Order: sequence, then structure tokens, then C-alpha cells
Amino acid sequence: MTGMTVQVSAETSRLTGWFKSSHSSNANACVEVTFAARGQVSVRDSKFGADSAVITVPERHWARLLADVLHGTADNGVVGIEHTVDGGAVLRGNGAELRYTAREWVAFREGVRTGEFHLAAAEVARTENTGTRMAVSGS
Repeated sequence: MTGMTVQVSAETSRLTGWFKSSHSSNANACVEVTFAARGQVSVRDSKFGADSAVITVPERHWARLLADVLHGTADNGVVGIEHTVDGGAVLRGNGAELRYTAREWVAFREGVRTGEFHLAAAEVARTENTGTRMAVSGS
């Protein structure tokens, strides 16, 4: 993805606050993520909003966690992922536990698959939100 150009817009700048996968449609029960704090990524359950438990992942481990989400593994060393018999998942980390239904987990996984949760987009949003185009080197 080297040399990839990302359009910085209102869509991209949403990465500076809590957001969910576009595959979640208008559901109020989703995996929510924020890149707002430099050096960490936080995950919560939108059905609980500000009252949700939060799992924080160091940025250096985020790509590995996303790979585990896609491949159905749980060996990233930071956040435990337990897959439930109904297709949902339980995330455990930082002494917190987040439980997602199959629908919530599938929407998150699809967002991961389509690149909605990559840190490169968050870096663009942090750097510039004026609507200009910037080159971003991907991994």
C-alpha cells in the first residue's frame, strides 16, 4: 500500500473520536474504536456508550490484534479473543471484558477486512483535516 493516497474528509476525521464499522449500519450495539489518544487504541461496546468497559491496546500491538480478528486466532499477547458458539466474541484485556453478539462481531470483522480500522487513516486524521490529499505509506 506504499504511495496510497487518502482523502482527508469528515469521513476520515471521524477517526479522532469513537467510531464503528460502516458494516454496522445504524445499529446501536457495535464494537467501537478510538485512536484519539496517541500511542494507544481503545475499544468499547457502543450499547453501553460512556458507561462501557474500555480495553486499551498499545498502537504497536493493534495490527496484530486486527490480524487475529480476521484469522479467528487469539495470540496477539495483549487482548484475549474468545469466540462464542453463536458466532460472537468476548474480548478481554486490561481487567475488562467486552461481549459482542455474532452480528456485532461480523460487522467489526468486515470493517477490519475493508481497512476501516487501520492506524494509517488515523494518522492522516490527526495530522490534517482540511480536506486536502496526503500521501500515506501503508504497511
